[in-house]
Amino acid sequence: MKRLIVLSSLLVSLTTGCSIPSNNDNINEKISYTENLDITDNEITELKNLFAKNNELETKTFNIKTLQQGKDVDVEMLLMNPKAGRRAKFWGIKTANQLLYAGATPTKRWFLERKLGGLFPSQAFKSQVMFWLVRADLLRVKNVDLNDSFLLAMAGVTSTPHLARFNNVIDQSALFVQLSLLAFQYGMPIPSSSEIASWTQDAVNHPPVLY
Repeated sequence: MKRLIVLSSLLVSLTTGCSIPSNNDNINEKISYTENLDITDNEITELKNLFAKNNELETKTFNIKTLQQGKDVDVEMLLMNPKAGRRAKFWGIKTANQLLYAGATPTKRWFLERKLGGLFPSQAFKSQVMFWLVRADLLRVKNVDLNDSFLLAMAGVTSTPHLARFNNVIDQSALFVQLSLLAFQYGMPIPSSSEIASWTQDAVNHPPVLY
C-alpha cells in the first residue's frame, strides 16, 4: 500500500509539476529498490496502467541513414545488465535506437527508468539509465561503435549535438587525449585523431533527440 501511495505521488508530480509532499520522505526511505528484482505480474499491471494514462510515450523516430548509426545494436549488448536487458525486451525495446527514443524526454525517461528498473529504481540506477541513453544517442554517429560510445560518454560528451561542437583541431586534440587516457584505463582500443574528426563532422547531420 505504501508503495502505491509513493508511486501515485510520483505520477502526480510528473504530470502536474507539483512537488511531492514532504510526508512521503519517510516512506521513501523504507522502499526496497527494484532494479535487481525480476519482473512480476503485479509490476506489469501497474506499469501498464501508468503507461495508459500518458500520451507522450508514443515513439516518433527520425529516419536512420546507415547501418553504422546504432539502430541495429542489440540493447542487451549496450546495457550489459542482464535484468535490465530482459526487462527492455519485455517492453519491446530491442535495439539501441529504440532505447534512445523511449527515453528522449524527461517524461519518457521517468517511465523508461521503471520499465528497466521496476517500480522503485534507485537514484544510482536512474543515473545509469541516462548514461545508456547518452551512449545510444552517440551510436547514431557513423562508425561510432559500443566501445567508442562508452569512451565518449565517460569523457563527458552528453549527446550527438555536443559531439558536433568539437569542430576544430584544438578541441579534437583535447578530446583525443581524454579518450586515449580512458581507453588505456579500461583496456579498449584508442580512437585515432582522424576518427574523432570524422565523428564530429557526421554529428552535425543528426538532429537532437535527448531533451
